[in-house]
Amino acid sequence: MLILDDTLLQHPRSRKMQGVYWDWDHAEQRYVFGQRLVMLIWSDGFWRIPVAFAFWHKKGARPKYKTKNEIARTLLQWAVSRGVRPAYVAFDNWYASKRNLRLIVGEMSLQFVTRLKKNAYVHWEGKRIRADVLGQRLLAETRPYRFRASGTWARSAVVRLGDIGLMTFVVARDVIDEDSRPVIRYLLASTPRLSAREVVWRYRQRWTIEVFFRDLKQHLSIKDHRGRSLVAAHHHVACACMAAVALDHLRMGSGMSPCEAKQLLQRLVFIDTGWEKFRLALLRPTAADTPPGLDEAKRAVRRQLFRVTGLSLKPPVALLDAA
Repeated sequence: MLILDDTLLQHPRSRKMQGVYWDWDHAEQRYVFGQRLVMLIWSDGFWRIPVAFAFWHKKGARPKYKTKNEIARTLLQWAVSRGVRPAYVAFDNWYASKRNLRLIVGEMSLQFVTRLKKNAYVHWEGKRIRADVLGQRLLAETRPYRFRASGTWARSAVVRLGDIGLMTFVVARDVIDEDSRPVIRYLLASTPRLSAREVVWRYRQRWTIEVFFRDLKQHLSIKDHRGRSLVAAHHHVACACMAAVALDHLRMGSGMSPCEAKQLLQRLVFIDTGWEKFRLALLRPTAADTPPGLDEAKRAVRRQLFRVTGLSLKPPVALLDAA
């Protein structure tokens, strides 16, 4: 699938950075100073491969203003022109404009699944009706399906959205936890007569990009960039995305978390064994009773690491264990 979403990279004390504006942070429910990043990633449930990204700029900051929806369409068109053909595209209600949906279904011939706002209008049984009203009728008329594994009640219906065509509308009532009230969500899939279970499952896969943003911020320091130029910010985001793919490759089949994979990569070094031969070694913490000759080994490791990579380790350096 292709997943489209945006995130805010907070820079509260970086007022001289390019592309930094006051913007609303939905997580903190307040305005913060930062860069708004729109990203498109490809995923199969495990792999999370960034396909394209762009920074959003406030109106008046650039000669030509582009909304986040316009940026999203540009990213999608670029990805499809490069041969990316996903099974479907997933996004939330911010990107569920009719222009975006026409582009995905009409020009790109792709499928999508999205969340609708409660005041969105669809045509059902020849009548124009709001999403929340239709959802109430579906839940009241017949008993909704229950997905026991996820605690979700859902009901589907075939609707028409303007001139785009027939689609599957789903009203889903999720129980987040035992103490909370059910949350009503209205979903829309471009494939008509798709089961309610399949629509809910497809939309839940969109959460992959939220986890990806969390990993970029917590483990790969994507929001810790201090350069002022926008070009440097682009390079920093690209390097963080490549590091995320490297972490996923290391985690594949191992059961490691991103934090564990990051700590492992930070302790890997190349050791020069002589005659232009190198060995991959792992830095391991030492015990309190260190063996004799450890200080000399540390100095040798620092010299070899600086010779091979140009990096300088600050003492103390741990013991080496061949990987």
